[in-house]
Amino acid sequence: DDFVKFHLNQGLVLLALATVCACVGFLPHGSEMGLTLTLLVDALSLVGLVQTLRGLKSPLPGVRNITKGFHPFD
Repeated sequence: DDFVKFHLNQGLVLLALATVCACVGFLPHGSEMGLTLTLLVDALSLVGLVQTLRGLKSPLPGVRNITKGFHPFD
């Protein structure tokens, strides 16, 4: 189903972004920035969850450009 593939691709990109942001937190003097970026990715995840539960297929802001060229579930 296209709906499921769309949200799987966005979720995978968000997981990768969350991993990168968490790794930034381990850098010297990067803990605050890593925490802030991780909270931003968490907020995007919640927006995606709500959109999925409502049955909407709209791209998340900021993630749209990454998911255009990245489709592992197609």
